[in-house]
Amino acid sequence: MGARRSAGVAPCTPAPNGCEPLPGAACPEPSPLEECAQLLSLDMLIPADKFRALRRAHADGRQAGMWDALIRAAAANAIAPISGFRVGAVGVGASGAVYAGVNMEFPGVPLSASVHAEQFLVVNALQHGETALRYIAVSAAPCGHCRQFMAELNEVEELRISFGGTPPLSLDQLLPHRFRPSDLLGSGPGLRPLLFGNLRAGGPGSSSDPAPDEALAAVDSSLDPGVQELTQAALAAAARCHAPYSLCRSGVALRLGAELAGPAVSGGYVESVAYNPSLGPLQCALVCMRLRGHADWSRIEEVVLVEGRQASVSQEAVTAATLRAIAPRARLDIVHLR
Repeated sequence: MGARRSAGVAPCTPAPNGCEPLPGAACPEPSPLEECAQLLSLDMLIPADKFRALRRAHADGRQAGMWDALIRAAAANAIAPISGFRVGAVGVGASGAVYAGVNMEFPGVPLSASVHAEQFLVVNALQHGETALRYIAVSAAPCGHCRQFMAELNEVEELRISFGGTPPLSLDQLLPHRFRPSDLLGSGPGLRPLLFGNLRAGGPGSSSDPAPDEALAAVDSSLDPGVQELTQAALAAAARCHAPYSLCRSGVALRLGAELAGPAVSGGYVESVAYNPSLGPLQCALVCMRLRGHADWSRIEEVVLVEGRQASVSQEAVTAATLRAIAPRARLDIVHLR
């Protein structure tokens, strides 16, 4: 992901009267919790070694307060202009790293375009190459939409979820009778398409579209070089997307304003067997933009959407409608896989 401001050292504690510390006074060392909370607030990620140190510091039964503080730090990044209800989620990956998730709402488009905190957390972990999630703590009870979305995670049997001070619960406890991939695809060998388990390799199935490198070779060389660069990023995102049910791969790449340095921001489609909890490629790209520390969507200047020609599931209309609402000056180019 793009570089963000370092969060390794907490600011000095002000003097009791609210004034700055005296010149030459040493800054107190931040506690492990203060350091990790600041990392979550700024980078939305706690490296595994930092989290191990935090767990050791809170091994005396103060776990509840620790998770509350981390959730509050994560929720500070939420974008909720419609509901005003900020949700924070914190998840521990199999690697030992910790990922933050927040809700994001977009005025002017249907509520179905919103990104839920648990979905944000999953995309965050995927972007960092995580292989599974072991524990998720949320500021509010996960809605049914998110329970279904999380039910398709790799090694979900090992996942535990808590919210509002509840003891850790399994997905079977939260959603005992759920719609599963096997309900749609059957239960034959290789028909267990799960996020994390398959997404990192580009998804478990292949559609009638060619491999992304073949499609890239077919991109019109007369396109503006900037569009070609975005197309490559969108193609790479489409290659990593998760679309085992529709087989309609798609990816989006964003170019931000020149003052916002960094490579193109991209995101790939993440499909749910229940369809409605799916995350479109633009939503995933906006999550990645937020992970870079940017939340002013009007800074988006150019967007490329890559998808199959005449695909049974097209992202074009919803991508265009969302951009008209949140980034009306952005140019949208559609590139079709061949």
